[in-house]
Amino acid sequence: MADLTQYYGDEGVKGEADEGGGGDFSPLKAGWYPVAIESEEVKPNSKGTGILLALKLRVLGKNRVVWNRINFQHQKTQTQEIGKKELGALTLACQFPNDMLPSNRTENFLGKHVDVKLNVEPAKGDYPASNGVKGWAVLGTQSGGQQAHPDPTAAGTSARTPSAPSASAAATTTSAGKAKMPWDK
Repeated sequence: MADLTQYYGDEGVKGEADEGGGGDFSPLKAGWYPVAIESEEVKPNSKGTGILLALKLRVLGKNRVVWNRINFQHQKTQTQEIGKKELGALTLACQFPNDMLPSNRTENFLGKHVDVKLNVEPAKGDYPASNGVKGWAVLGTQSGGQQAHPDPTAAGTSARTPSAPSASAAATTTSAGKAKMPWDK
């Protein structure tokens, strides 16, 4: 941690709030978006029942951030299997060469650009609505590259339908939350 008094004196930092409230935290519309993986951290989950990979994803072409957590080790077998499949889908989307799979080095994900399928999680209690990651694909195969495309099937959107990627190009998650791998029919 840093002590900023050497820069600002005893007054401390006096930020001025902008009229916009400091940023737009509303969720993005459901759909495919190109993102860059900005940070990663392996840590215990909040209940202490497993280990997760926490990812910070920057939406390309927008000044927005989405967070995702992948439970790859968990006391519940089903939760762990879902997490392992999602980690596999992310690995495929990153297109790692066979000799550089990130199985032991999560920092290999840093800086990678991929497409993510976002949904909108409804507000719960004190928490506002937010985005959740529901699928991973090779950059550009779903989002069209640097452009963000909302899901045309989501209410209130009118975006183009993205073209389908080749079987080896994408790994997505089905509506049941189960990761669909390129080799699945």
